[in-house]
Amino acid sequence: MSHPCPTCRGGSSAPRISHVVFTAAGPSDRTRGLVGFVRFLLDEHLVVDGVTVRRTLANEYRLSWPKRSDSGGRQHFVLRPAGDPERLELERQILGAISLGSASDSDREEARP
Repeated sequence: MSHPCPTCRGGSSAPRISHVVFTAAGPSDRTRGLVGFVRFLLDEHLVVDGVTVRRTLANEYRLSWPKRSDSGGRQHFVLRPAGDPERLELERQILGAISLGSASDSDREEARP
């Protein structure tokens, strides 16, 4: 049985991100690099919530994906991009929707969708 994903069959299918909602973090969290939280609709079928927007030490914006801890304390992603190209595409769409992008312009940090 072949995999139904168009990308796996050699096609290209970028995820469609819409209805992005950004909630800014509080001042104390912002000093530690947490910019805020996003919720969005993925491919018009799946609501994704609990994704955090962080500022790295290199002053770039990145997304952190929701995780849970098991009884042994090990963390497991609830969902995450399948690979680096997918991560970059999701960050481009989501950060672009909230006017952050990958630049380090601190004024853009206040933007809302």
